[in-house]
Amino acid sequence: MISLKKLLRKISIIIISICFITGCKSKDTTIKPVRKYMEAFGTMITFTMYDSKEINKVFPKLENYLENLYFLLDREHLYDNLNNLATINQNYGNGQEIVVDSLLIEALELSVELMKLTDGYFNIGIGALADTYKYYYYYDENNRWTEAERFSSFGIVQDDPSEEQIEEALSCTPTIDDLDNMLIINKESNSVIFNKISTCTDKIVSLSMGAIGKGFAVEKARNYVSTLTDKVFFINAGSSSMVTKGINPIKDRDTWNIDIQAPYPYSNFLSSDYSYQVGIKGDLAISTSGDTEQFYFISSGKDENDKDIIVKDEYGIELKRHHIINPKSGKPENYWNVITFISSSRADILDALTTASYSISSIEEIQTLISKIENRYNITIDYALQRAKTDKNENLYVSSYISESLQDKLLWFKDYLVIENKKEVDINE
Repeated sequence: MISLKKLLRKISIIIISICFITGCKSKDTTIKPVRKYMEAFGTMITFTMYDSKEINKVFPKLENYLENLYFLLDREHLYDNLNNLATINQNYGNGQEIVVDSLLIEALELSVELMKLTDGYFNIGIGALADTYKYYYYYDENNRWTEAERFSSFGIVQDDPSEEQIEEALSCTPTIDDLDNMLIINKESNSVIFNKISTCTDKIVSLSMGAIGKGFAVEKARNYVSTLTDKVFFINAGSSSMVTKGINPIKDRDTWNIDIQAPYPYSNFLSSDYSYQVGIKGDLAISTSGDTEQFYFISSGKDENDKDIIVKDEYGIELKRHHIINPKSGKPENYWNVITFISSSRADILDALTTASYSISSIEEIQTLISKIENRYNITIDYALQRAKTDKNENLYVSSYISESLQDKLLWFKDYLVIENKKEVDINE
């Protein structure tokens, strides 16, 4: 696990940022954001309030709550006196009934339901496939068999897993038809039985909360903190899952102003640019999936200077292999660069939805999926999808689809952003 100091020093690209006092002009200089930090879910979690006494009272309890939730959802590590997701994975196929905390039962039930609602594009059993891409092995200079990670924020050239490795991992990635017999969840006894699937013979199925864990955590944390205080607060988990509670306290502006990051190559690990900003009032839940931080490039060979020739996409832009794997094809898709969903609540659902949508090419199919989710959970979801492209004259631009209600909240956008479904809105471009 990355230490807190290393994580604070780590160069990262922020996908979404919310403009607070320090980054905005305001006549009110008396209100100052106060921030506390903790490490969990493989990222930095930032907790912000506008009252130093209140945050010192609330944060230790929140930190303990999130830490316990992280331990529950961790699929790789076992902990003393705790049955967590790793415990369930460890008991794959042995028929043993595992008693777990009710929060883990809730997360599992929600994940199963969302897997069915998204037609399997969100898949709780993607662990074997995710690990096939995440890790590779080689002999180091001392002839030791060494594990390393493919993904980084720096655009390293790597080899893809072999087709045989991908096919083997796909055989251990459950389908919707496998779910009901594979995962037996008993809500009354808070227990789980993790059965084998017939296609997985050489490996094991591995359950993963990677595509929903941060959203589930910040949503639960918001509910928990709301029982401790009636003050305004903001929880940011790695700038990909965020929630706010209350009205922005900045004088003369009661909206949360949200900057949406531009995709590569407008943004990279050295600098970030933002495509547009929206202003939204009240409680928010925000989730973003993108290829900005965890990716690698692939090479088609070497040039005359022995440098890698990076494979490019159909628009002449360097092609990224990112960490969001299509559980059906077994490969990362490049339909979109950045997907953002915004609602007043349910960051957990938005987290799974961004992951699922990343592997869907059709905007109409994504809109249909959004409507299905809205109807099932009685929420309203705004969306913004971005893809870097080039026009017929090879000029670079960002193609985007933004929900009409979110277009009404646009404060500005860059001239390279083309809104494909643009409505007439009065904004300062």
